[in-house]
Formats: sequence, C-alpha cells, structure tokens
Amino acid sequence: VVGTKAESQEERDRLLGVARYLSLGHATASDTRAPIVTDGMLTDEMARQYNLVFVGGPTMNSAADRALKESPIPAVKIPEAEDPAFLSVGGYNLTSEDDAAVFTHPRRILGESLPRLDLHIMAGSLSAMETSVRFSFAVNQALTRAPYCNMVPDFLIYGPEFKWRGYGGLLAAGFWGNAWDVDPKSSYFKDL
Repeated sequence: VVGTKAESQEERDRLLGVARYLSLGHATASDTRAPIVTDGMLTDEMARQYNLVFVGGPTMNSAADRALKESPIPAVKIPEAEDPAFLSVGGYNLTSEDDAAVFTHPRRILGESLPRLDLHIMAGSLSAMETSVRFSFAVNQALTRAPYCNMVPDFLIYGPEFKWRGYGGLLAAGFWGNAWDVDPKSSYFKDL
C-alpha cells in the first residue's frame, strides 16, 4: 500500500519505486504476486483478505496512519506533531532524516481482531527508505529471497551509518514479546 500524501509528485514517484522494488523482489525470488495499491485505493475488503505492506509512514500514507491508530501496540508509538521524533520503537526515538524503520504490526479493522500481520516501512527521508529497502534483497541467485520474508526480525531500525556500514549500521533489531512489546532477551539496541 503506497502512500499518496507526499508533498511532491517526485516524492510520490519515489514511494511507488520502493513498492515496485518490493513487489518485483517477491516475483523474482518466490514467484509470488504482490499487487501494488495506493492508500486511496485500499478497501476494507482488501484489508480483510490480505496481509499488507505499508510504504511510507503516517504523514505520507493515510492507510498506514489508520492501521497504526486502530491497532496500537505498546512497542510502537507515533509521536505528537510537535515532537522531533517521527517514530518511537521500543523506546528508541527516530529523529534523523537518515533513520528508517521496518517492523511487523498486527492489524484490526473496525474493532474486530483479524488474523493479519502487516509490514510497515517508514523513514525520515525517502533516501533513507530507499537505502533500507535495497539491503533487503540478495543479488546472489542462490541466496535470493523475497524482501523482508526470510530470517528477518520483527523490527529493524536503520541509522545514518547504515548506508556505508550495512547491517553494522543498525541502531536496533529484534523481536516482539507476547504482548507486542520489545523482548529484551532477543533484541539489540545500540546506545539506548
């Protein structure tokens, strides 16, 4: 689900480029179909039927904003507008335009609990989002897996050093606990 609330057409095109990259990665790696829809095209019926990948955070994607507000979990918080952070995951505040986050999130619609698990991809800038997505796909044919589908934790937080250090530049990574909070026994937070 691609956000359409970005300020310029160039930004909307770049969000669509991220969605295309993910969709083509699934087609290439596992011969699966991952259709792309915009936040305005997403219907309640589609949301009930499928697990979703939201490209763009609440300020760029109205469907992501709705999903996060309707299904809050303790570990993920969208700060108030005056807060310098654009996202807080497990107490780690993302404030830099070079920060990005990818995380799984349960979803309920209209108050009913659904067996759906979504993936959210958001960043302080489109450049940071594009960088985080590029590292999710192996180019070695024998190692090729669909992006964010194999051996990936419940959340990844990328910082400014990720572009040149790769996974050594992660700020945090780990798994949710049973109550959708951060499980400290299976999570890493740099300098928290």
